[in-house]
Amino acid sequence: MEDCCSTNLKETRVERNGICPSCKNKAKNVKLITLKSLLKPIEQIRENIHKNRCGCEVNNPQGSCCFGNVTKYIKSI
Repeated sequence: MEDCCSTNLKETRVERNGICPSCKNKAKNVKLITLKSLLKPIEQIRENIHKNRCGCEVNNPQGSCCFGNVTKYIKSI
């Protein structure tokens, strides 16, 4: 059985009392990341591109469209 504090676990269950069942340490509160929240930046970028309001040339440090970079990053997660 792996340690719940390990970063390579797919899922860690925390009991209602906030104690990790494996290591018995107090559990930490973490932000829940959903697929919908990951796709929101893509939707915003796509909408701005369609409305000809893409600001990537100014906002992206590469100086070019960030749509490909953002899509690639989200797929890697």
